[in-house]
Amino acid sequence: MSIKNVFEDVINQEEIKDILDSLTMEKGNVETSHYYNGSIGFYNLPITNQHLDKIEKLVKSSVGDNIKFENSFTRIYKEGSVLGFHIDRPGLDITVSLCLKRDVAWPLIVSLKQADEQYSEHNQESYRLFTSNYDLLPGSMVIAEGRKFPHWREQFNGNNNQSNIYVFFHWNRV
Repeated sequence: MSIKNVFEDVINQEEIKDILDSLTMEKGNVETSHYYNGSIGFYNLPITNQHLDKIEKLVKSSVGDNIKFENSFTRIYKEGSVLGFHIDRPGLDITVSLCLKRDVAWPLIVSLKQADEQYSEHNQESYRLFTSNYDLLPGSMVIAEGRKFPHWREQFNGNNNQSNIYVFFHWNRV
């Protein structure tokens, strides 16, 4: 199964506000690769990782206890950003996508076909035939097997003043 569970109200509005306020004081990396195209990323922010225990309990309730935390990544998507078609790199078996801010409906699209020996970023057609879409609201998260199931988001169509912000938590199966 590509998606394990969708959880709502994982973190509250005050916690979200604290994280968003802290992003104004952090220096992020502007991404130029075809995977992210202009989004801004922050690796292992302490303010997001302080929610790790609560989130990890939910993840373990869905996928079992045999996981080890690898990292978190917070990303601000703006006009023209994408999340390119991909599977996660080795060591990132379980991924949580937690929405912090949503100015524009922008679903995570997950293939229902598991990556196999035919998988390639250049061979997407069969993986795009059967999908599920997850448009998360702030405070909600989805658990995905990002290493097994290709996933992506189409181009972000918000204007200059709009953005969507997510935190991605990753675990490795042990």
